[in-house]
Formats: sequence, structure tokens, C-alpha cells
Amino acid sequence: MHFDVIVVGAGVTGSSLSLNLSKEGLSVGLLDYKNPYGVSKSDIFNGRTAALNSTSWNFFKQIGLSSTQAKSTLFNNIEVWDSRGSSRISFSAEEIDEENLGAIVSNNTLMFDLKTPILSSDKIEFIEGELEEIKHNEDLVKVSLKDGKNFTATLLVGSDGVNSSVRNLSGIKTKSWSYEQRALVASLKSEMPHLNSAKQLFNEEGIIALLPYDEKEGSNISLVWSLNIPKSEEVLSLDKKSIEEKLYKDTEGSIGHLQLNSELRSFPLYQMHALDYFSRRAVIVGEAAHTIHPLAGQGLNISLMDVKELSERVISERRKGNDIGSEENLRNYQKSRQIHNMGMAGMMEAFKRGFETDNPWLKLARNTAFNIVEDSKDLKKGIIKRAIGFI
Repeated sequence: MHFDVIVVGAGVTGSSLSLNLSKEGLSVGLLDYKNPYGVSKSDIFNGRTAALNSTSWNFFKQIGLSSTQAKSTLFNNIEVWDSRGSSRISFSAEEIDEENLGAIVSNNTLMFDLKTPILSSDKIEFIEGELEEIKHNEDLVKVSLKDGKNFTATLLVGSDGVNSSVRNLSGIKTKSWSYEQRALVASLKSEMPHLNSAKQLFNEEGIIALLPYDEKEGSNISLVWSLNIPKSEEVLSLDKKSIEEKLYKDTEGSIGHLQLNSELRSFPLYQMHALDYFSRRAVIVGEAAHTIHPLAGQGLNISLMDVKELSERVISERRKGNDIGSEENLRNYQKSRQIHNMGMAGMMEAFKRGFETDNPWLKLARNTAFNIVEDSKDLKKGIIKRAIGFI
């Protein structure tokens, strides 16, 4: 069976890409080793969350997910501080004349809302299976699955995450390093209302992010707690009461006592960037191409910008009657996205290292830089606009 595009990986990134391409009339084979669309309505406020900026929300509206934002929590302020020093900086929507800086939404909510348009589309065929081999010729790419099935396409897209089979089978090299950290995630209930403000605190043990996640009650919080591996294991071994006491102490009581509303789960943190974003008739997007530290919540945003950029280039070439999988088209996608993604990764790395340093001279430089940014409206406005996707 032949498709215009085969997308490997049916998570939020791959599903969004498939839906966008299908709306232009392209036939899409959406491949994953398991069906990710079993999310029920009762699951939508569970699991990992993402902070989506205005550009990402506009993209979701473009592909027909206009109602999804109503199931999210808008935030209009971000406060960042260091418990070991005087560094403190805040960003607000008011400073850039916007109503908000973005919204927190669960991955399950996004998958639940993507499910119906994906499964009801006559242009998308979901294929459950595992990729085994990729073969190319001048005009087509042939995909072979472990169950013996074969498919062809004009373009193959890897949206299959950090251990991407498409990337590996296409011979695309990567550069990566471990942060020697784990992120602990959970849902919390706070004693004080979050007031639609996101908070991020750096201390000697790691980074704690508290993200507002329920406008109705104003006290539900999504926790992302980055710790070195030994400390994360220590925290995971504690009982519920001890974890809550540690959270209250480590967050300096900024929103009162915190109650665990879910199991504390963990995942490893490392940075990875692909040296190339494409090979012959194969291209990678999202975490198949790059990962960054979650401290600024930009991971899904830059993945969706990959999707938006690739979609626009594929659709444009299709309308002109050109080859959507040509080397020129894929190289132009890479030129556009790789520089931006590496710049964002570098900025997050500098931000992280700046807060983590114990060097007194670097701490002085950091505090001075943050004070300059805090006092400069133009600098703050530029940083905010870059973070929310306006530049």
C-alpha cells in the first residue's frame, strides 16, 4: 500500500503532523507499535503536562483543536528564584500586552482531542506495528514492519521520540549527554491559590517547577522536580507525608503546604541533538531530532514548531506539483529548524548552568545579569516573546 507520507510515532507530535497534512488531502500512514488513542475522558487530567505557548495554541486551532484550550489552565506570570542567593526574576503577560503567557495542558487531554479527528479521517490510516527496515530508491521509501507488512511512501517522517527507529535506521548521527538527573512529576494540591502564576525555584539539590493546573479551584499544581539521580532515588523511597514535608520546605512555603494527589513518577534527563534532520526521503521531527532540559517547558513547543514548518513546506511543494520528499525540500526544513532549536537548547543550558553554579564570581555575574534584565523592560520583553514563540 502506498501513502504520500508515512509518519512513525503517533504521540502528540506525530498525530498533529498527520492531521495537518491530511487536511490538505495528503494520504498518511500513521504507524506506532501500540495504539495511543485509548485515552478516556476520565484520564485527561492525569499524567504528564506541557506548557504550551501562544504559537502552539494557534497551531492547534489551525488543525481543528479549538476547544482544547478550554481544558487547560492559563498562566500569566512566571517567577524564578534561587534559594541560595539574591537572583530573582519575574515575567508577566502584561509586560508584552498579552492576556497570558501560555497554558498548562496534560498530554492525555491532547491525545483525547486528537483521537476523533485522527481515527475518523479518510486520509489517515493508523497502522499498529513496529518498524524493522527502511529502503530507498529515487522516488520512494519502502517501510518493512516486524510482522512482515510492507508500505511505500513519497516521504517518511520520524516522530518516534528519543530512541527513534527512523533516525537510527536512516543512519542519522546524534550528539548527546546525560544531566545525571531525573525529573519527578506528580499532581499536587496547594494550600494557597496559585493565582495562575508558574513558579520555578533553584536550590542546592535541583530545580522545582510548580505549574498551575486547574482554574476552577485555583489550587491544583503540576510538579516537575529535577534532582540528581541519588537524591531522586532518596525522595522516591520516602513515604507520602515525608515527601509533602520536604516539598513544603524546599518550595519555601511559597504557596503553602502541598499535598500529593498522584503517584510520584520519574524519567531520566539528558540533552540530545541530531547532527542532521534528514536522510534520503526521511526526515525527523520533535524528540526524534532534539531534547532539552524541561526547566523552561519548551520541549513540546519546539516540537510543534518542527511540525508546523515541515507541514508548510510539504504542503507548499504539493500545491506546486513538486516532489515533497526531495533533498532540497528537506534541507530547507533543516536549515529553518536546526538553528532555532540549537539556539533554544543553548539558552536553556546557559540558564540552567547559571543558576546551578557555586562559583562566587559566576554567581555575582549571574545576579548582576538578572538584575539588569529585571530592570530593563525591552530586554524582558524580548526574552518573553522568544519564549512564547513570537520571535
